[in-house]
Amino acid sequence: MHVGVCNGNLHVVAADRVYRSAQLSPDELHTFVAEHGIRRALYLRKASDPTPEYAAEQALCAEVDVEFVGLPFSPTRLPEPELLVELIACFRRGPYPLLIHCEHGADRTGLASVVYGLVVESKELDRALRDDLSWRTGHAGLGRERAMDRLFELFRDTRGGRDFETWAREVYPELHQELVHPPRPSERIAPARKRDPIAPASDPR
Repeated sequence: MHVGVCNGNLHVVAADRVYRSAQLSPDELHTFVAEHGIRRALYLRKASDPTPEYAAEQALCAEVDVEFVGLPFSPTRLPEPELLVELIACFRRGPYPLLIHCEHGADRTGLASVVYGLVVESKELDRALRDDLSWRTGHAGLGRERAMDRLFELFRDTRGGRDFETWAREVYPELHQELVHPPRPSERIAPARKRDPIAPASDPR
């Protein structure tokens, strides 16, 4: 469902509670905050982006008494486990209404919106993906952006009956380590060297 700011990829995730968008201009953000009573802005872009948006949004949020939270998710890599846990914590503690956004409002924002659906609304995975990580909100799931889909594929394949929050805390960190930060060759333990059965025994003298 669109909510009225042109070209901002704006959608409702949960009525009167969670909204999502692309990066809005200061004027657009100011208008949206006022119209929907936003109390927290969740900024998923990197703080090190070579653009002024981060500081400008942080200042605007301070001016209008909106809590600003920056979580630097990558649009092309699996999220770091600690960021995923912090995202879940943000959804658990509020305050609401909340605006989630990244640069285009499609990939990182889609991932976060699916997590909200799974954790807070207890949605089934397929429905959450259909609602918030699909072509409807600009996510193509092709190329490097496949990392967003890959997170939920891993959840589907390894959840073992766990809910998403439990899986994110108990299973995902090890999976992430194996897939993203595998040990370097020098860190791997070399197998014990077997003695050549043909080699003669050493002279005891």
